[in-house]
Amino acid sequence: GIVNFQTDLDTLHPILSEGRVFKSELELSLIKYANEISSTAHIE
Repeated sequence: GIVNFQTDLDTLHPILSEGRVFKSELELSLIKYANEISSTAHIE
């Protein structure tokens, strides 16, 4: 069960951190699109 699940944070942390920092052009486009929708919703 979940009690026996082990996590290797020394391996995971750098991988997850890099994924949070570096964005592809597609990711940037999606973030900008979501921001535009959110901004429009707050104005209306």
